[in-house]
Amino acid sequence: MLLVQAGAAACSEQHTTNPRRFVTNLRSMPGVACHMPDHVLHTLADLPTDSPMPLIDRRRILGERMMISEVVLHPGFEVASHSHENEQMVVMLEGSAEFTIGEGQKVTVSAGQVLVLPPNLPHACKALERCRILDLFSPVSEKTGVDAHG
Repeated sequence: MLLVQAGAAACSEQHTTNPRRFVTNLRSMPGVACHMPDHVLHTLADLPTDSPMPLIDRRRILGERMMISEVVLHPGFEVASHSHENEQMVVMLEGSAEFTIGEGQKVTVSAGQVLVLPPNLPHACKALERCRILDLFSPVSEKTGVDAHG
C-alpha cells in the first residue's frame, strides 16, 4: 500500500519524457493513473568516456535533478578558478588534490574525504597525484567548470 501511495503522490508532479530514463506504466496499480519514471542500472565501465580538457577522463550519468561523474585526474591536471550555480560534492576515492577556494584558501582533499562546495563558490583544482573522484552536481548541468575551460 505504501508503494501505491508513494506512486500516486509522485504522479501529482508533472513528468516529462527523458530518453535517459526507463518509464514504467503504473496504470495497472490501483490508485495510480499515470506514467512514472522507474529505475535505471548503469555500469560505470560501460559508459562512454570523454576528456573535456587535457589530463582528465570522465564518465557521466545525467538524471532529472542531479548528475554524477566518475572522474580520473592525471598528474599535472589543473582547472582554473571557476564557479557555477550547482552544488558540488567531490568524493575522493583515490589519490589527492589541492583545491583553492574563494579568495585563496587551500584545502587538500585525500582518499576517503568529501568536499562540499555550495553554489556559486569560486574554486580551482590541482591534482597532486592520479585521482579517482565521484563528482555529484545538483541541479544537472551539461557543462561544468572543466567544460568551460576545455
